[in-house]
Amino acid sequence: MKLSAVIVIRNESKNLRAYFEHLMPFVDDFVVADQCSTDNSVEICKEYGARVIRTHNWGYSEPDKEFILNKAKNDWVITLDPDERFSWKILANLNQIMNMAEEGNHDGISFKVHFSLDGYTIPSLSGMLNERIIKKGVKCGTRIHMNYAPTNLLSLDFEQFHYKYSEDTLNKENKRLKLQDERIQNCTITKNNKMMSEFDHLKSLDAEKIKNTITEVRKK
Repeated sequence: MKLSAVIVIRNESKNLRAYFEHLMPFVDDFVVADQCSTDNSVEICKEYGARVIRTHNWGYSEPDKEFILNKAKNDWVITLDPDERFSWKILANLNQIMNMAEEGNHDGISFKVHFSLDGYTIPSLSGMLNERIIKKGVKCGTRIHMNYAPTNLLSLDFEQFHYKYSEDTLNKENKRLKLQDERIQNCTITKNNKMMSEFDHLKSLDAEKIKNTITEVRKK
């Protein structure tokens, strides 16, 4: 089965070569939404034959996720982030996994996340399921940390690795939350108390995760 892979990037040059090398044996179509990178990310993507579409520097990837998914040429699309990798078990069984998804009329496949920060496993952020193979046409929200929303998900107990580094993590999360704050304040619909309450909870959840993560690393 032919697979596409899509990513949303901004200044991801340090992760991109490993990302492409990881997926090239399994993917014949790479599509990239570039949010105005200022490093050589675009050049690296083009080296690997990716189609690059310049979008807007939103500060976070969600506004471009559904857009770039629908630019893929194949029906099934890998949606790993540039700093994520599939385990060897996923790759070794990929054909079987895709056949299971097709036979069950699924429109998404999720894997168990193994979260690593600065080389340390973070138990509090590991174990959740992330949708990382999605059928073209699936919807995705545009708010921060919104995932694709398949209606018939195939969940597998195979690990998918997510590698982060504390300085990068803090910088990105702070920028994302600041931009989301500005967008919320400038949008009249956010006067709805329920929506504001949900966003406040989201911000506190992000901040708590970051704080706990850094604390765990410093204890090592």
